Amino acid sequence: MFKKLINKITSLSNTKKVLLLTILIIIVQILFLNVQSVFKPLDIFLILIKAALLVLIFRIWIKVSKEKGNEKFLYSNIFISVVIMFTSLFFIVYHVQNDFLFHPGNSRVNEQNHENLDASVYEVIQFNDYTGYYKKGVEGSNHLILYFGGNSEYGATTIRKFGDLEDLTITEDDMLNNYNVLMFDYPGYGKSKGQPKEQTIFKMALDVYDFVISDARFKDFELTVAGFSIGTGPASYLAKERNVKKLILVAPYTNGYDLFNQFVPIFYGPTTWILTNQLRNDQHLKDYKGKLLILATTDDELVKYELTKKLVLNLDNVDLTFKTREGFTHNYFFVDQASVQIMSDFIES
Repeated sequence: MFKKLINKITSLSNTKKVLLLTILIIIVQILFLNVQSVFKPLDIFLILIKAALLVLIFRIWIKVSKEKGNEKFLYSNIFISVVIMFTSLFFIVYHVQNDFLFHPGNSRVNEQNHENLDASVYEVIQFNDYTGYYKKGVEGSNHLILYFGGNSEYGATTIRKFGDLEDLTITEDDMLNNYNVLMFDYPGYGKSKGQPKEQTIFKMALDVYDFVISDARFKDFELTVAGFSIGTGPASYLAKERNVKKLILVAPYTNGYDLFNQFVPIFYGPTTWILTNQLRNDQHLKDYKGKLLILATTDDELVKYELTKKLVLNLDNVDLTFKTREGFTHNYFFVDQASVQIMSDFIES
């Protein structure tokens, strides 16, 4: 079968061979990026599959070229293959990076949670094109957490983890249940309109903050801004642009370049222009004047601990508290009692 395939490829014209190789490489890159965005980004199995497919493509191409008996033809087409591979990768990353970083939409579970929210505990807030969810704290609580979630978090679902103890089968000590919490869906998420990307999400962060400090419902609260994972980007930008006195960043990264290089380590120097989502936490925080808490776990499989540590080392002149946990992965900060206690102590300080 392999020999028949080689003979068939050999019979093609050079133009058709180049076209075939281009299509094969683009398919490989699309499959790699799409599958990787659903499963763990650094899954070694997926990386090996990608490598194996590329080796197979090159092997077929080299064998076809050798049968031509033309060494120059062989080397020139290897060069063309490499150029096509990286060009296609850059092209694909440029066009799919928003989907890679953000997972917009409205899941069936989130839709049900939106419809079934207990009005005595939660309030749905419609502001401009944004939909937010406000969880009322215990009576007498004067703290409000403005929360920016991760790339797969929807407000109607996430807000429940701050208050629906019975539904989540957890104890009061496990969550930030006592506090008032406000979370708005990013553009394109849940009921919010628009498309999620750095520009629109950063604008949303500013709009929401300005709304909160001017709204009578929240005027007597002490505000803490919190961001988790991808949400540390808008939270950090907000801290740069507004007078944020307390900031909590859970599993933060340095910037979008480093974040992408965890997945596909090719974005350095001139190739960084491809990434339109720069998410420069390192720059946004360097002159921050408020109190900052950064929380990380050494077992984080999505935002590597080394990336958070790199950010921390960049913040020499910031009033920073850096806490490291271990024994759990990326999505379990808010059910880790010690982590929640660290955040609560910071809010109360």
